[in-house]
Amino acid sequence: MKMVKTFILRIWILCSFAVLHAIPQPSVESGRPPLNSSPAPHTQPSPTMGVFSEDPFPLRRVFLYTNGTAYFEREAMVSGTGVLGLYFRTSNIDDLLKSFVIIDPGSDSHPVVSYGSWDPIDRMLKSFSIDISDNPNIASLLLQPRGEPVEIWGGEKIMGTIFGVESRTSGGGVQWELKGNEKEPQTRIEMLVNLYTEQGLKSIPYARISCFRFLNPKVTEEIEEALQYLAVNRNIDQKRVFLSYTGSTPRTLKAAYMLETSVWKTTFRLVLGKGQKHLLQGWAIVENSTDENWSEVHLSLVSGRPISFSMNLYEPLYNSRPTVPYAVGRQLPPPLYSAGVAPAPVPSASSDRVPPQSFPPPATHALKRSRVELSSETLANKSIAASAQEEGKASSGEKEPLFPKSMAPGSIAQAEAAAVGQFIRYDIREPVSISHRQAALLQILNASVEGERLSVYNESVNRKHPLNGVWLENTTDLALMGWPITVFKEGQYAGDARIDTISAWDKRLLDYAVDLDTEVLFLDNSLPEMITRIVIRRGTLHVLKTFRKERVYTVVNRGITHRFVLIEHPLSPFHKLVEPKTFEERTETLYRFRLEVPPKEPSGNDFWVMEARPLESTVALSNLPTETILFYVNQRTASPKIQEALSQVIVLRNKLSEAIRARQELETCITQITREQERIRSNMAVLDKTSSLYQRYLKTLGEQEDTLADLQKKLSEIRSQENLKRKGLNNYLSGLEVE
Repeated sequence: MKMVKTFILRIWILCSFAVLHAIPQPSVESGRPPLNSSPAPHTQPSPTMGVFSEDPFPLRRVFLYTNGTAYFEREAMVSGTGVLGLYFRTSNIDDLLKSFVIIDPGSDSHPVVSYGSWDPIDRMLKSFSIDISDNPNIASLLLQPRGEPVEIWGGEKIMGTIFGVESRTSGGGVQWELKGNEKEPQTRIEMLVNLYTEQGLKSIPYARISCFRFLNPKVTEEIEEALQYLAVNRNIDQKRVFLSYTGSTPRTLKAAYMLETSVWKTTFRLVLGKGQKHLLQGWAIVENSTDENWSEVHLSLVSGRPISFSMNLYEPLYNSRPTVPYAVGRQLPPPLYSAGVAPAPVPSASSDRVPPQSFPPPATHALKRSRVELSSETLANKSIAASAQEEGKASSGEKEPLFPKSMAPGSIAQAEAAAVGQFIRYDIREPVSISHRQAALLQILNASVEGERLSVYNESVNRKHPLNGVWLENTTDLALMGWPITVFKEGQYAGDARIDTISAWDKRLLDYAVDLDTEVLFLDNSLPEMITRIVIRRGTLHVLKTFRKERVYTVVNRGITHRFVLIEHPLSPFHKLVEPKTFEERTETLYRFRLEVPPKEPSGNDFWVMEARPLESTVALSNLPTETILFYVNQRTASPKIQEALSQVIVLRNKLSEAIRARQELETCITQITREQERIRSNMAVLDKTSSLYQRYLKTLGEQEDTLADLQKKLSEIRSQENLKRKGLNNYLSGLEVE
């Protein structure tokens, strides 16, 4: 086993030596770039290329955005034909392919961008004729190119063609090895390499092979190329990108792209002045999260949220196709034809038959040429380089961005700032140098702002004391990003605060300390509901009620100076502010009320806030009891028309009630007489018809029948009156519209 490891190490050293000598060295006299730095223009750079110089394509400008992306712009002076190379993380290739843009003014043709394939190393290594992806040994290497001529040193130099590799039981047969206290039989296997030579088939012991080489130069080149690819692409987290260019004149070549990066952050320092003038200083925290050192880079910090997304463009996509069997027609036997018996007629000169025309062959070459010319003309008219050359040739000493017309900086503090559309951009005046994986703190703002000092009370923040704060107004003409603020007062640290993004000339509150000299108490009261309005629409009573709640704030100032307290009162859903009538400011969740509190008042100052919630209830007047209607008539909020209408409803309801009562009385009398008749008839059934009692019962039945007839007549009249009164009430209610 030790001999095998020694042999593999020798093979690895020899192969590495061959690889190093296979790479051509740079030639200064020829003026051509070496193979390891510049592939031929407009061709895919070979994966065997070595390492570029340290700074082949310098980074000139960087724009950092607050959405986690960055814009990188590179610039290089080029002349003639050449290749620029870059390293990128594999995770950044998708963003690069989505956003890469090149401007090459004065070039003869369009630059070409090429890059390493997404396929993993193992897959690429398997594409070579000799597969070295699985760290193969000598035996597996000799098995792959069977039939190839080789030269093997195994005690002597032997030349032949690889026939195969086999394993045999060694001549020693079975041997006994001691394992523990017992001997176990062990069979020794010997591997042999079979070569077909001029003398015939020879078997060379695997352990005796010290070196070998393939005599076919193509196989040797394949192995060397595979080893070089393995060396160059060992780091799977990085990919090489090549930019090939051609041209005849010296020029400045620019390239730009967007990549994902860390978000730049801002912090502020607020120094409170005596009045309402304060000093605001802004700093930017910038991190170089790339693998490249930023040297003398023009840095711009952009505050905004452009929409950005990632898309898988680097990974190859394969669309599977169906396999269709090749259709083979059935063989037919040769047919037999009978002989003709009459000759064919000869066409005369006066025949109307037109001979077939001889058409010229299609102009395939001309058509292909026209398409190429049209394509090149279209590309030339729409090229980025041409458009950039037309728009901005007048660029002198100062470094211009890739799109100079879209960005026009102003000036503020140590950085130049400007509003660009919906974004705010800070251009650092001096070039910045930040090593990779390092960060820097850069000043971007130093301006005077206005702000009112006050104490802010919010029960959810501190139930007992308000907080010392400043109602800051952004007077810098530019938006300020929302991040932490460190507050200084009277030459010392006063506290920390946070703010949201502030637009120009907008105001924001910030709190930095607890105001221990001021104390706030509050008491909640629930008030009874109040009827505010009564309306009648088509016999339906609409009653508008108001549910009220009240809070009393008691503010005590134990300090020696006046306090302006800003009370943040929670906004209740579906409630309307009743008292006070006005407020200082309202947000989505609260009201802000300003209150001036004099000093040294132990009893405090009371401040009332009342809110009301309107509620409407509806009920049909025909279903309301008379007592409920009388209740609404006596309400002060009921208008005279409402009172008159409700009174008329009561009158009509009373008349209807009288008719109903009279009908019910008649129905009761009829029921009683009917039951009495049933009793009499049951008694008459057991009496003798000639008896005096039977005759008296018979007379009584006659009288009752006369009474029932009169009562039925009156009942019919009263029912008619009741229906008329009910109909009159319903007609009155259906047409009743009173407010």
